Amino acid sequence: MLTHDQLEKIERTFSARALITPIRVKNPFVQQAATPQQIFELQRISSDFYYFIPTARGNTSRPAVDGIFAFVILASDPGRIYCGALSRLNLAASENTIDPCFIIDGHTSLSNREDILFAGELFFKSNKLKSWNNGSGHYRPDAQRRYTNLIPAIQRLLPEDRFHDYFNMAPDQVQMRLVARGYTLIGNFGSAS
Repeated sequence: MLTHDQLEKIERTFSARALITPIRVKNPFVQQAATPQQIFELQRISSDFYYFIPTARGNTSRPAVDGIFAFVILASDPGRIYCGALSRLNLAASENTIDPCFIIDGHTSLSNREDILFAGELFFKSNKLKSWNNGSGHYRPDAQRRYTNLIPAIQRLLPEDRFHDYFNMAPDQVQMRLVARGYTLIGNFGSAS
């Protein structure tokens, strides 16, 4: 028989799961699907040391945990964070050192346009997660979804104090992230003209 505390914990868990709402693709632009060798699962040993596990069977090749990576949490697999490199820029070395074979187009490259629970960008420097956000033009997840759509195991991998709401960032911060991802900006980005 369950104790009162155990029953309350089960009730809280079911109540939290009832709030989970999958997010559908909002942008019709098609991105090329990532190959299995370009998709990695995020793990960590400690709060200061993250690493990637290849998802392709037999694959031992993986990018350094440095730079900018797209991530998705699939609605069909809520306990894993799938990642792919968005940029060749290695933030620790401030140069392009990530092998181009790891670069993906974006979030739907990882998800195959499936429903997700959350998506965004991860910024690493020397295996340490510097920040993460909800920057996904295809899914555009509301920042508040991180409270309802992320199960506790994922919340431990993505610390709240390192989260930045992409859609409320200052234009210069957005510009810096786009340039880091390899975009060339033309004109007066973010100006009020």
